[in-house]
Amino acid sequence: MLTFDNVVGLAHECLFDEHFPVSFDLRPGEIGIIRGGFKASSLIRIAAIRGILIRGSITLLGNTIESGDNPARYLSPHFTKKFRPSIGFCHQNGGLLANMTIVQNVMLPAHYHSGHRSPEPFYALARERLQEADVPEEYWGLRPSDVPPEYQKRALFARSIIHEPKILILDEPTAGIPWEQTHEIASWLLGQKGMGRGILIATDNDPFAALVGDWLVDLDRSAYKSCNNEIRLFLGDIVDKSSALIKKQMKAGKKNAQ
Repeated sequence: MLTFDNVVGLAHECLFDEHFPVSFDLRPGEIGIIRGGFKASSLIRIAAIRGILIRGSITLLGNTIESGDNPARYLSPHFTKKFRPSIGFCHQNGGLLANMTIVQNVMLPAHYHSGHRSPEPFYALARERLQEADVPEEYWGLRPSDVPPEYQKRALFARSIIHEPKILILDEPTAGIPWEQTHEIASWLLGQKGMGRGILIATDNDPFAALVGDWLVDLDRSAYKSCNNEIRLFLGDIVDKSSALIKKQMKAGKKNAQ
């Protein structure tokens, strides 16, 4: 689905450590974690076709780009137009358009990629996605500036899946979310995993990563961990206990919903 093979790249003026090229293989129904602050956020932008490949190769949905190719090819209109509709992307720092309501923002990618002149067919789908992300209906018709930050973030989640992407790429999905709501974001994310999406996350929220991740690449410590148990051991006992607390909250939330 998405493979990085010894990749060194450039995004947002951040060049990855040439002594630690990044390799991973993201499969359907799998959550991969990239840890390392600004470097991690920059790396997932390359995965979302928003950066430059300098070394190595990237295979995206069966199409391989080699570093020996023209670096601009990875960002060429032909390549991005073909593959971006298959990728849902959620920025760390906002991305909602100020002059649109929440529901209009959510349906925007589906409207854009479909080629339909009228946005009307996507209103119902946008409302459905907002409901899944637990955004109260009272906010749907408001502009982002009138909506609390945590629900702006949830609206971004809804927008990232509006066009049924095969790959979901999230930059710090718990940033701006109150700690007591972290379990709700984890539940939503695991639901997306259950639908067969390959999910790549940049985050330094270690308890969250230990709960949801199937593998982890740590860009600060040049470390790769390939299963959830290894991730929890790597991140330590305190993180593991915090992760267990989030899991407990998730179970309690499911009981309350029944």
